Amino acid sequence: MLALADEIQKYLLPILGERVSRRFILAYCAKYNIQPHEIGDNDLKTVGIYLRDNLQFFVGTQRAHNVLEQLQKQMVKSKEMNR
Repeated sequence: MLALADEIQKYLLPILGERVSRRFILAYCAKYNIQPHEIGDNDLKTVGIYLRDNLQFFVGTQRAHNVLEQLQKQMVKSKEMNR
């Protein structure tokens, strides 16, 4: 079973790429003074907020806009599949 940090990275991989998605996890952990294996379900909201607030830093302005659009499409698709 993958750790939640690995699942988050796997989710972000097609959108951000391997290097940036890993850097995102490490930066999140540094900010909250935790290790990647310590990320749990209770952290998902703050992970999402951190991604939203810092995406431009990780990928640049234009790509951040495109990434947010892709994530929104994935969320809609996921909600439709869970109905």
